[in-house]
Amino acid sequence: MIEPVIRTILAADAAVSAKVADRVYLGPGPQNERRARICLTLLSSPLPYTFDGPSDYRSGTMQAACLAPTYREAHDLAEAVVAALNNIEPPGPSGLVLHYVEPTDIEEIEAQPLEGQAQPTFGRAIPIDFQHEV
Repeated sequence: MIEPVIRTILAADAAVSAKVADRVYLGPGPQNERRARICLTLLSSPLPYTFDGPSDYRSGTMQAACLAPTYREAHDLAEAVVAALNNIEPPGPSGLVLHYVEPTDIEEIEAQPLEGQAQPTFGRAIPIDFQHEV
């Protein structure tokens, strides 16, 4: 599974952990959380088959949602995530052989107010293409 590997990479990066500490979640984070955080979601990972049968690699796309209480913090966090992902050295943590991990874009997440409060949470979404050996 690629998700825990990407979480490990981000949590181990000094610039990212300075902004979020240990708040790098697989799937949605805790409800009504106001501190900066990253939520990782697997968007696609097609079954790796070729005309000769199963393949020895898997590719797909994940998303890192960088959420923070201010617009500037969300932007700074997204830039730190992109820098961390661009500095991955193969084979990657946990022995998973990564062929590539590539953040492809940074998109705004519309600010959503928290339930019962007037303060919004700001965010940026980063699609991450990947390929690794199975």
